[in-house]
Amino acid sequence: MNSVPQELIAAPVQRTIQLEQLQEDYQRLLQEKRALEMLVQKDEERRHAFIHILSDLNTLNRKLTDQRKAMIHILADYEQDRSRLAGQTERLDNSRRALMHLLQDSHQANLRLEHSRKAMIHIMSDLKETTEAVQHREQELREKQEQLVQAGKLATLGELSTFGRAASVSYEPVVIEQVMERALSLMAEQLRLRQIEVQVHFPADEVIVIGNAIQLEQVFINLLTNARDALTGVPRKVISITCEVHADVVELRVRDTGPGIPEGLEQRIFDPFFTTKKVGTGTGLGLSITYGIIKDHQGIISVDSRPGEGALFVIHLPLIRQEGTRGDDI
Repeated sequence: MNSVPQELIAAPVQRTIQLEQLQEDYQRLLQEKRALEMLVQKDEERRHAFIHILSDLNTLNRKLTDQRKAMIHILADYEQDRSRLAGQTERLDNSRRALMHLLQDSHQANLRLEHSRKAMIHIMSDLKETTEAVQHREQELREKQEQLVQAGKLATLGELSTFGRAASVSYEPVVIEQVMERALSLMAEQLRLRQIEVQVHFPADEVIVIGNAIQLEQVFINLLTNARDALTGVPRKVISITCEVHADVVELRVRDTGPGIPEGLEQRIFDPFFTTKKVGTGTGLGLSITYGIIKDHQGIISVDSRPGEGALFVIHLPLIRQEGTRGDDI
């Protein structure tokens, strides 16, 4: 047999070995390819992850930017709040100091009030003693005034008793309007100073009575004086005097716009020494004298008064007869 060359026998073996080597290299390359593909896949995943991370980072940056802006606003608001709080704290501190001053002032005021109260107690005590002393002096003064008034009344009564022993009064025909005019002339200045208006209404013809002109003049003066005093302090000050003739009687009316005579005193108004005036301002004899004069002239005097409506004095005197005498001789 021919022997096979050694090279020919070794070649397939070598090719086998090479093929195995190639297979191994191929497998290795496949593994490397798969590894590379895995790496590429991982890189792609990482890229996607990175993109997501970048997107998340962008979103986070925007959120951080918004948060930063919000934080800036919060810090600004905080600064404003802090400033306001500082101002409020300062005002509160000022108020606290002011309150302390007020409390101190209140305490001082309470102390002063306590001193004032004690002083007031002393003053009230002194005032009470002074008031009691003044009341005692006033009582003494009233007693002295009453004594003086009583003395004046007694003196006047004594003068009237001189008057009673005087010579008899003569009566003659008297024009009553002339008597009234003389009384008004004597009282004119007093009435003018007190701004009192006098209204006179007499008949056109003379009205003549038998009487004493001086005494009748005194009657008018007394009535005008009473009316003058009654008009003190009233807004409307008017005295009206009217004369009317009725048959054989002359009616004279003297009215004022004063407060009138207190109810229940009409019956006492002509009593001697009775007066509604203050102590020391009247003797209470004017109307009683007037009453006596009118009675001596065989006349009548009466009063009609309502509180708040003034006083009206009405006098009736007998007219003179044609032959010059009255109804009854005097």
